[in-house]
Amino acid sequence: MYVSWYISGYAISTQLDTAVVRTMVHTTVPTVLNTAARIVVQLHTAVGTVVHTAIRALVHAAVRTVVHTAVRTVVHTAVRTVVHTVVRTVVHTVVRTVVHT
Repeated sequence: MYVSWYISGYAISTQLDTAVVRTMVHTTVPTVLNTAARIVVQLHTAVGTVVHTAIRALVHAAVRTVVHTAVRTVVHTAVRTVVHTVVRTVVHTVVRTVVHT
């Protein structure tokens, strides 16, 4: 097998033995495939981390919104009930006092 390449404009040709070429292919191809596989694993891990972080942020925001709304509603209802009861009691007491005097 003949291999040609150029160095500084000079053509260089070399005859390579088939066994040498076979050895080069058998050592280079697995290395390339192994490197590609490691890159795919790293990309998969990175994408998984990004997706996991995004889902966690969305769930956190949703839970925070639901809890905030629930607490606000409960507190609002409780305050409204207490204020209503106090006002009703005061008005009842004033009216009964005025009526009975």
